[in-house]
Amino acid sequence: MPVALLTVSRLRRHYGAIVLALGVALFVGLFLAGLITRLPMNDFVVAILAPAAPFLTWTIREYYRQRDTADQLDEVRKAEVALWDQARAGLCVVDDCLSRSREFQMRADLEDQMNAGAAERMRELGLDPGVPEREPEPTA
Repeated sequence: MPVALLTVSRLRRHYGAIVLALGVALFVGLFLAGLITRLPMNDFVVAILAPAAPFLTWTIREYYRQRDTADQLDEVRKAEVALWDQARAGLCVVDDCLSRSREFQMRADLEDQMNAGAAERMRELGLDPGVPEREPEPTA
């Protein structure tokens, strides 16, 4: 798990940097295009900058979102490594280790829903998912 989280964290950081670089490159390219064509400032803002503004703001938002998610993954990885080291050293009781390890499995309900949905799709294809069919949820 630590290697997988580290890889995902790095990929998110690289993706965020690439998106930001594309946004900056677009802005610089549009600015240079405005200079080369000698557009007046009003025309530049209305014809070039305003239509590109949503993309530019999205790139900045996406960069920060990817960076923040990578930071969270790094924190989870550190906590997981610390728990593993404690478990290997015999410093935590089995029940305590089990409950703390469950904390790493976030959104268990959503994971169960995803697994049930995947099993349903497999049944639709005529494949055996290896799990029993789930009961339909009662409607209120």
